[in-house]
Amino acid sequence: VTAILRTLLHGLASSAQDPGLFLSLLNHHFHDTMKQTDQLIFVSVCYVVLDTETQTLRCASAGHPSPLLANRRSHRIEPIFGTLRDNPALGLFPESRYDVFTRTLHDQDIVLLFTDGVIEAMNTRGEDFGRERLEQAVRAGLELDLAGLPTRILHGVLDFTDTHTPAADSVVVAERAPHN
Repeated sequence: VTAILRTLLHGLASSAQDPGLFLSLLNHHFHDTMKQTDQLIFVSVCYVVLDTETQTLRCASAGHPSPLLANRRSHRIEPIFGTLRDNPALGLFPESRYDVFTRTLHDQDIVLLFTDGVIEAMNTRGEDFGRERLEQAVRAGLELDLAGLPTRILHGVLDFTDTHTPAADSVVVAERAPHN
């Protein structure tokens, strides 16, 4: 599946500046390819474009939770978009359309992307790590460098689940918002 997606991504690069169009095209081609296997295979995706000239972020989601936008100065942490409807994972329907969300970026903003395995990680009592704990971990690590913030979050998940290795689908990426 990764090889198929990589090939499709490369072939659709000319549409990459429009997150909604890009995910729609990617979904269409991925659905057609997977239909030939007679297996239901789907992939959640959040696609983000950071524009350094306009200081904006544009993103679209295919069944994936919203990235967080955090500001080191104000300690504000908020999702880029709320709960989505009708933005299904790639591969489920052949002609899906994806909403695009635009945010203005400010100095000291950090964009935090994560897989759903982070917020769905469970402890021994069957509780999810959840978005609230994720936001607490982000707030506690805002003074760290960009490499340290994801590490702090993943350690928080490991402490919560009382395990020594993260689940295969637990990934966190932090990126400093571009500024002039």
